[in-house]
Amino acid sequence: MKTNAKSTSLKLKKRWFVLTHNSLDYYKSSERSSSKMGTLVLNSLCAVIQPDERVHRETGYWNIIVYGRKHSYRLYTKMLNEAMRWTAAIQGVIDSKTPIETPTLQLIRDIKENSVNPDIVEQMYRRNPILRYTQHPLHSPLLPLPYGEVPSRE
Repeated sequence: MKTNAKSTSLKLKKRWFVLTHNSLDYYKSSERSSSKMGTLVLNSLCAVIQPDERVHRETGYWNIIVYGRKHSYRLYTKMLNEAMRWTAAIQGVIDSKTPIETPTLQLIRDIKENSVNPDIVEQMYRRNPILRYTQHPLHSPLLPLPYGEVPSRE
């Protein structure tokens, strides 16, 4: 049986979102007494994906995806300008956050800062197994990667 592209059922639930300087919170209703149902804490590794034309053609809704550390939110709207406003606002909060620095990034920074002193750099190489060849797996986060999926180019 062939189905119309717009008949794809999303089973959407109406929710109210509040963007703060630290998070994207959602509520079951817009009433002041409504309790918070969830929070996505925003940091420099979070990602917001622009509205997707393909999703709009298939569903009739514009969507944005906000990726956080442990979960993501998919927000849908009938209006493109609303989706773009939310995308820009959420990206603004993400961009305002201090970049997260892993131990590897700290090490790279230290090596650059001490590059004029070869003795200190040599000491760093001796003290840090991440800088030496080894057959054993590394147990250290290398570089911070943004949360979410890498969008495919179809």
